[in-house]
Amino acid sequence: MDENTHLEALADLLIDADKSIKNEADKEVEIEHCINIKKMFDYKVSCSYRDIVFIICILKDYLKLIEEKEGIMWEYYKDKFSKLADKLSTQIEYDYEKQLEKCKKKMGTKTSDDDIGGEAMALAIKREKR
Repeated sequence: MDENTHLEALADLLIDADKSIKNEADKEVEIEHCINIKKMFDYKVSCSYRDIVFIICILKDYLKLIEEKEGIMWEYYKDKFSKLADKLSTQIEYDYEKQLEKCKKKMGTKTSDDDIGGEAMALAIKREKR
């Protein structure tokens, strides 16, 4: 899979994830026991359900990018990112693999005429980030 196809697949996965969690997307999730050691006070950190899903997708996608890398550092990060993605998925009951399969099936049904505007979608995502 070339880089553009990979990025398109990621964009489709994120769009599908966003649609599937629409009802719960803005539900706040609190992160407890987050302490600033320098100033010695607690932070109250909150993220939406959608934010956590995006973090999971980013971690899983990054794991795919470094899959072939070898060395102690890469093994360390593969382990840490995998555990974090799995922990977050379990906590919010999000099945990344199920969503990925759903996305792959959707992409498999596209014909060459269906991809008109693919570049426009990539541009829209970039603009939305800004």
